[in-house]
Amino acid sequence: MKKIIYKILLGLLVLTVFILVRPIRTKYIMKSIAINEFENIQIYDTLRKQLVGPVITEKDNYMEFKWYKVLDWGDTSAIHIDVYKRPTSFSWRDSFFWPRITMNHQWYYFLFPLGLSKFEDILPLEQKKTEIDLAKYKLTYNDSISSELINFAVLPDRLFYFLQKGHFNFVEQNDNCTIVDFYEPIANIANKDNKESIITTSAKVYVNDSFEILIMPYDMPIAERNK
Repeated sequence: MKKIIYKILLGLLVLTVFILVRPIRTKYIMKSIAINEFENIQIYDTLRKQLVGPVITEKDNYMEFKWYKVLDWGDTSAIHIDVYKRPTSFSWRDSFFWPRITMNHQWYYFLFPLGLSKFEDILPLEQKKTEIDLAKYKLTYNDSISSELINFAVLPDRLFYFLQKGHFNFVEQNDNCTIVDFYEPIANIANKDNKESIITTSAKVYVNDSFEILIMPYDMPIAERNK
């Protein structure tokens, strides 16, 4: 019985030593790992071929591999795959065994180039009955909005462009406005005392008979978002 226990302990010791003292991954091996992870990402090959990369950045304990695409309006859609040089713990969930994959908000514009919704979704019923001419619509501003209360992270002109391209999620339409949810944080909304602010991805969109569109950042309740 003791021999069996000794053999098990010896096996565990050998395995531990192997993991800890195994050669540090070379750049070539790490690049191969990153490319393999990239090829396994569930996207259409037609989209995958549009990405440029990998751009390699060496960090202290890992290497970052980035694939990207510059979008029509100048932002960059990017996906990062971080491959670690050596184990940092004894856990099987250690980052050494599972490369870290992250992407920015612009990744969603790349994944859904035709948008998730349609511009007509935000229009009043009467305007939907006629042929939609995007050139008729223009952005308008509400001078009563205090810049101290709403700080746009994405400018209204860009949000208007996203609406035209369908880069938003339709939530619901009321009698006077449509509630939408964008792919990224669009504004910080401060309370009247300016003690704290709320980051929001949502907005109320108003469209009048003169084809003017007003975009108001909106702190959407969770219950409303999950409808």
